[in-house]
Amino acid sequence: MFCGKVKGCAWCCGCKREEGEWDDDEHAEIVVHMNDRKANALYNYPNNFIRTTQYTLLTFLPLGLLMQFRKASNVYFLICMILALIPGVSPISPATAIAPLVFVIGVAMIKEAVEEFKRHRADRKANSILVDVLVNGKLEKVASRDLRAGDIVRVHNGEEVRADMFYISSHTEEGQVFIDTCNLDGETSLKGRKSIEVTRSLCSPEALNAAKITMYTVPPEPGLLEWTGRIEIDGEDYAVDINQFLYRGCILRKTDWLWGFVIYAGVDTKMFRNLRKRPPKSSDLDLKLNILIIIVFVLQNVFLFIICSLSVLWNGQHKKHWYIRWYLEGHGKAAQWFLSYLTYFVLLSYLIPISLFVTIELCKVIQAYWIKRDNKMLEMVNGRWRRCKPNTSNLNEQLAMVRYIFTDKTGTLTENAMKFKMGDIKGHLIYGENHTFALDLLQRQGAMRTAAEEYFLAMATCHTIQPFPDTDVPLGVVYEGGSPDEVALVTAAAEHGFRLLERNSRCMTVEVEGERRVYDILATLEFTPERKMMSIILQERNTERIILFTKGADSSVGSRAVDDEDVQEYMQILSQSLLDMAERGLRTLLIATRDLTPEMFNEWNTRFLAAGKVLVRRSEAVDRLCGEIEQGLRLLGATAIEDKLQDEVPETVSFFVMRVY
Repeated sequence: MFCGKVKGCAWCCGCKREEGEWDDDEHAEIVVHMNDRKANALYNYPNNFIRTTQYTLLTFLPLGLLMQFRKASNVYFLICMILALIPGVSPISPATAIAPLVFVIGVAMIKEAVEEFKRHRADRKANSILVDVLVNGKLEKVASRDLRAGDIVRVHNGEEVRADMFYISSHTEEGQVFIDTCNLDGETSLKGRKSIEVTRSLCSPEALNAAKITMYTVPPEPGLLEWTGRIEIDGEDYAVDINQFLYRGCILRKTDWLWGFVIYAGVDTKMFRNLRKRPPKSSDLDLKLNILIIIVFVLQNVFLFIICSLSVLWNGQHKKHWYIRWYLEGHGKAAQWFLSYLTYFVLLSYLIPISLFVTIELCKVIQAYWIKRDNKMLEMVNGRWRRCKPNTSNLNEQLAMVRYIFTDKTGTLTENAMKFKMGDIKGHLIYGENHTFALDLLQRQGAMRTAAEEYFLAMATCHTIQPFPDTDVPLGVVYEGGSPDEVALVTAAAEHGFRLLERNSRCMTVEVEGERRVYDILATLEFTPERKMMSIILQERNTERIILFTKGADSSVGSRAVDDEDVQEYMQILSQSLLDMAERGLRTLLIATRDLTPEMFNEWNTRFLAAGKVLVRRSEAVDRLCGEIEQGLRLLGATAIEDKLQDEVPETVSFFVMRVY
């Protein structure tokens, strides 16, 4: 059985794979057989058990003590305790030195144990969640920790996906589903996923149990934006990508149910690949206390040097006294000085108050409770108030030492509720709240009307949005998708008379002035950060015209436009419009188009489909072909979208005296 490029065939031999073993081999390929645990056992994939705790039951005591003695104060009092146990040296009872240190370390470790137990309890809850798994053709409830690579899982609406999975099919005929990835990337907008056509019919347990699917994909890695692979069904290979990938931790939305099979489990999932081992955390207060303890220790030794020297001098002047004569005759001056040093070291150890550290630990616990109960630290989530939840109390004081807060804008400082505010069509400004200007352009004759129609048609079609009928809203349809910008543009197009009604993987229906137009989707060139644009290639039903619509950043779309005098003149006008829009805090995009001949498209599409089946560097191959077709564009205009700041953001920025760049 071939399992790709494997180091020393360790997997084929069933040897234990260490985490990260394959990370340095970009050409490695792993194999997952759907619904075949026996075949997958040869590769020794990890189970789905998770552990986020820092200690285990066996390591808590030794590692916990090691952590405690990273504090200079505890080391200092440990030395004092040892000296107190030496007969003839300590001026105090050993219990007097032992009890405080044991109490201080005990309180700190109890606090750590409580927080560690909470993490352990959360892990146990996550590992015990029951999942619907197809076993021998029947659905069975299986604990999340028992999932294995290749297991077929059924996920219902509102449920969290428990492992990285390949999306097979769902209740929708077109295979369109939506997931919420807020747990992974913090984004609140839904992301769309679409099954490939060959697996959409596998909707029943019987069909899934009879199907033989083998997945060939890349080794696990942390990237959330890219994933590629291929599946083999009945000897035929089909390319798959991030559109069929379901992350562990994402939540299924607006979908009754879906089927998927596990690709990566446990430590191999993208969620855990993005986690870093928690280093032991020390606050600035702990570091400053350590420095102060060292300073006090130095001063103490200065005092000890003076005191011990004076003690030896005094002994020399009073050696005639009978009650110390035996001591002086048995010890030289060096021995006297050393023994005095040990004795006075214990006596002066109270220069550092041991109660200080217990007090600090208790204060941190109380502060964590206050943070949790603070009525000013609330968030409305799904109609319910959610309180702040401090996961550790070790770093409370660090909150007062924050000087810089680095944050993006969209969805963090803003409402993430986009609204079309204005646009530019061939030098003519239009506004989202006043349709008069746009309607005037659409009622004209000639090139201006054509440009306006293509502008709004591009807004209505160049996207990945899915429409859902809804009679309770004015437009009669609700638009859902992973990009709030696209939702705003499609909604604006509908308000201006270009209403997207239906969409599937093959075509979309747009209502224009009461007339229904059906456009066949020939290709979708999805947005990538490298290109900073997306395009769609359409053919209107019952016509031969093939048209490409594109939208994207002005730096990307503008550089691909036709180079002639008219375009250069319009670019100067458009640049000023973009500047005005940016000064209003609006998000801008350019819209362009291009007509394609059938011969040109067919030749390009053959190479484009072939690039989509490449396993290694697929995104680079696809981007290269996208760049070929996204040339010679005719600029139609620009759009400007508003994303309002959330309530009290300006006041918060002012209150914290933040530096804004």
